[in-house]
Amino acid sequence: MTGAERHLYIWNGSVLYVTPSNVAELHAHYACSILLACDRDFEIHSAFGSVRTSAAILGPNLEHELRGETCAMAVLQLDPDSHQYSRVAAILKDESFCALDGGRFEPVLGTLRSALRGDLDCLGARQFFAAVLNCLGPTRQEQEPPPLDPRIASILDDLRRDLPDSVMVEEIAGDVGLSPSRFMHLFKQEMGLPLRRYLLWLRLRRSALLMKQGITLTEAAHAAGFSDSAHLSRTFKEMFGIPPSYFLGKGSGVQVWFCD
Repeated sequence: MTGAERHLYIWNGSVLYVTPSNVAELHAHYACSILLACDRDFEIHSAFGSVRTSAAILGPNLEHELRGETCAMAVLQLDPDSHQYSRVAAILKDESFCALDGGRFEPVLGTLRSALRGDLDCLGARQFFAAVLNCLGPTRQEQEPPPLDPRIASILDDLRRDLPDSVMVEEIAGDVGLSPSRFMHLFKQEMGLPLRRYLLWLRLRRSALLMKQGITLTEAAHAAGFSDSAHLSRTFKEMFGIPPSYFLGKGSGVQVWFCD
């Protein structure tokens, strides 16, 4: 069990944020969000009106305001370019917002309460994320994912060890004996999101890790390959709806977990 009140778990194309309360002014972000309350309802204000609910899906780029001052909840965010998004899109159809019956999430509420106590590690966070997605549709037998294609695994090792300022697809594809088009197809097939999105997640991950270690926003931006601190802040807010200082500043009360 940890002493932090809020927990932010980050891995490839996915974010899980667990908090005893949540308030956000009018904003929009690229990621799709699934909001799940533990015991009390929250309010969402958007172009669809004001809705009070215990669970909802917010589509990508939906301008919204969240009011959950006394609402313990989980916020799951997933990249619209990821394979996982297809399950959410099937519910949204052509809409950008969908309130859900909280009862369908009853099987995962015990885990959510554990997460709120700080009892969830990275493995548990990823399992919880998958379980919530399973609650969106018919129950399916979960299977262990197959091992990564060794060519993609080799590239990932290189990128995680030494992320360059720019990546030449032709060069890294050639390193593993593939054409650029075949490499890009295989990468998305194996990782669930395109290379460009994966690289952005890597840069955000690196900047977040550096800021948690105490370096400044500007230093973290340059070290992670962003042009300046404004570029990093803008990208972070586009992805998460909240500036990096909220999660990563001193005294934020947020424990950040890097789970990839």
